[in-house]
Amino acid sequence: MKVTLIIAFYDQYQEWPYVLEGIRWQTVQPHQILLAIDHSSQQAPVFGDLPGRVVRSASEHDGVYSRGAALNAAFAKCQGDVIVTTDADCILSPRLIETYKGIYEGKLRAWTYTVHDTGKRQIITAIPGQEMYIGARHWIPKPEKLPGPDAKWLALDALSSHDRRGFRGKPDGGASVWGCNMAFTSKALELEPEFKPEGKHQDAKWYHAMEKYGWEARPSPDQCAVLHMGPNFEGAYY
Repeated sequence: MKVTLIIAFYDQYQEWPYVLEGIRWQTVQPHQILLAIDHSSQQAPVFGDLPGRVVRSASEHDGVYSRGAALNAAFAKCQGDVIVTTDADCILSPRLIETYKGIYEGKLRAWTYTVHDTGKRQIITAIPGQEMYIGARHWIPKPEKLPGPDAKWLALDALSSHDRRGFRGKPDGGASVWGCNMAFTSKALELEPEFKPEGKHQDAKWYHAMEKYGWEARPSPDQCAVLHMGPNFEGAYY
């Protein structure tokens, strides 16, 4: 089973070396890496030794390429059976690709995850196919406050904020939707035109389109976490 990693990029040049390092240390490498650039003024960062491909949206809206439109352009180039999305200010935990791949290959059928608001841990049973798995996001200091990008995961993770705002799991076994760290099968692309984000809040649009067709958002294992950098504590670019 092939995994496509799609990275949404907007002006995260300072964070980019950390993103690359997080991809390099994956225990299983993605089959395909696509960088979705969402603004016409953005110069593509360098992938170095990684086989990444830059994708830009085909149309402009009010003089800019929206993030959602850029992601749609990346979806059109997707070769994977499973799609994992992240942002270009996120550092992937080392087993993230391996774990998502294991879920959809049926090798990982149950796992423990941390519940959103109680700090407790629950067991989830995987039913891959019409499910979308959403992993935890933890905030870490801005790049200028971090050790070098070659720092190990444990060193970076120790600097992160593990408060409840970073977790997707809910007590009812569901998941809330955030802007990065999602995995779903390429079958979701068959939901067009409704599965067609074009701007802000596109992640919620994905969820509602999937929900209409019987898809379900579920929390992923705790090892499917990302460390999120950003210009503020919310770790978000707009």
